[in-house]
Amino acid sequence: MPYSNPPKWVNGSAPALNADNLNVLSANDRDFHSRLNALELGGSASEWVFSAADTVQVAPGKFRLYPWGIRTITRWRASVGTAPTGAGLTVALTKNGAQQATLTIAASRNTASSTSLDVRLTSSDYVTVDVTQVGSSEPGRNLVVQVA
Repeated sequence: MPYSNPPKWVNGSAPALNADNLNVLSANDRDFHSRLNALELGGSASEWVFSAADTVQVAPGKFRLYPWGIRTITRWRASVGTAPTGAGLTVALTKNGAQQATLTIAASRNTASSTSLDVRLTSSDYVTVDVTQVGSSEPGRNLVVQVA
């Protein structure tokens, strides 16, 4: 099933995204991964990716990911192309709207991760990623959050 509303490209560049429109695709949209920067990979090593291009802003996650079946999230990583400065950049993982974990990319760093999660999901549960804090001098740019 092809993606029903592909983005408009200008001179070969993908449209900009921000924290208000964190972009998410399902496994059916694998061919758009490089353009839209979000994907659920299939198989036992399934990973969800949330992304926000350009300057990151504090905002709730608007895009919900539902698993196809029973799944446990055990790890996640947040990375930025441009590090936050003045303060860290914090993201929150939510299940059905309730915060499950937070992850902070420290000021002047580009990544943070945790392998100590135990978030159990069924096909009726959904996951979002909220941006709850950004750097005070430089907010951070080009955020990617991987959830596995």
